Amino acid sequence: MIHVHYKPLWAAVGEPDTRFRKPAAPGRMIERVMLLDAVLDEPTCTWLGPARDKRRYFIRHLESRLDAREYPHLTFGDGPEKTVRYFPDKLPIGVSPGLDHHAFVYLVTSRSPMDFRLFLLRHVPLLRVLFRRSTRSGVSTHESSHRLRKGSAKRLSPKRVAAVPS
Repeated sequence: MIHVHYKPLWAAVGEPDTRFRKPAAPGRMIERVMLLDAVLDEPTCTWLGPARDKRRYFIRHLESRLDAREYPHLTFGDGPEKTVRYFPDKLPIGVSPGLDHHAFVYLVTSRSPMDFRLFLLRHVPLLRVLFRRSTRSGVSTHESSHRLRKGSAKRLSPKRVAAVPS
């Protein structure tokens, strides 16, 4: 697995200040690979990744059927310090060509259903105006996944890794 930090490379794809440049815990990388697996499982879809691509696509696709404040978002601060972050979940959305079908991917990372409920609540206005849509959930069943995501799992020494049978 390769983690690309090189800013000029990210700038070349239009994301010079992406958070994905920052180092991530092994568990977070596993989650990203699980999302990649979901995307690769649907090769006929065009996948929307960055929030600006999702917003631009849906504004064009839905025209006036959805008000700007109804797109999935989180708001931080008040008054002139107010910041609105659209599509804050950073999860891919697939668009099937010619079918007007949208696939929303959600990765379950907690035993509590609250995070998924909040995800759905943020997306309700958008889901209501889409003709055909589906939500696909990826679930990590490995108990150490949570510890890995938090960066608290024990790291294997090179000696122990060499001893693992292949």
